Amino acid sequence: MPTTKEIINYRKEITKKYVEKGIESFLESEILELLLVLSIPKGDIKPLAAQLLQYYKELNKIHDAPLRELLEIPGINMRTAMFIKLAKECSEYHSRNPFKKYGSSPCPPSIELKRAAE
Repeated sequence: MPTTKEIINYRKEITKKYVEKGIESFLESEILELLLVLSIPKGDIKPLAAQLLQYYKELNKIHDAPLRELLEIPGINMRTAMFIKLAKECSEYHSRNPFKKYGSSPCPPSIELKRAAE
């Protein structure tokens, strides 16, 4: 069983890896672990991630699980279940509505403001 220091270090490492390298550098299990780190403020998330992947077999199936089903899993509360679901739903929403990201303009607001000031 990992020590508290090891758990804290892992949580920092996986967050840093995402910031520095992005999601493409992650294994599927690490993506799930990062979601759990962001939605569960303390503790070792690896056993829960392993349990979820063992049961559902892949991340997409975890995302597609009904909210009520996720809430039945020990260690998953409403916040975590919603975060897991929301992660995929945001991506799907963006895929269906690519121009809603910045309104009618394909440029981020900061670029539009800069252009308007010129």
